[in-house]
Amino acid sequence: MYQISLVMNRERPTATDVSLSTIVCLAALFSTSVLISLAAARDAAIDLSGPQQFIESLVTLAALLLLLLSVKHLGRNFSIFPQRRTIVTTGPYAVVRHPMYLSYLVFDLSFWVVQQDALVALLWLIELLLLAWRASLEESNVLETSVEYRAYKKRVSALIPFS
Repeated sequence: MYQISLVMNRERPTATDVSLSTIVCLAALFSTSVLISLAAARDAAIDLSGPQQFIESLVTLAALLLLLLSVKHLGRNFSIFPQRRTIVTTGPYAVVRHPMYLSYLVFDLSFWVVQQDALVALLWLIELLLLAWRASLEESNVLETSVEYRAYKKRVSALIPFS
């Protein structure tokens, strides 16, 4: 509900990318749904007791906290499609340029921790590639016009903190 409120009350973007990146954005978003569905279907057959469940729970909690913190700092800049808005460099955005994407990847990695299944690993790699592509498309849109973003990109890594 919070995300809907942010979307409804935000200012108009200065640009919206409606090219191939729109398809990439949707594919990246839906790849997470595929992993969640796959995990839910297989969880019934997996013993989720002991250290594996504890590790999965910690990883999942960390990912959800990062996602919530990222959305909070994005505020009214939240968008599903690549749109040029105000550049956010505070909170988790001071550590990585794409903390929401990192949270998706960490969250979905927790499925592999429990299942250790080749299909889950393959889907996670596809998600990683799609999100990296999406980030690249979004950044190329902003880099055309923003000197501030060029400096930010030099200071802060894309997905891996402090790299």
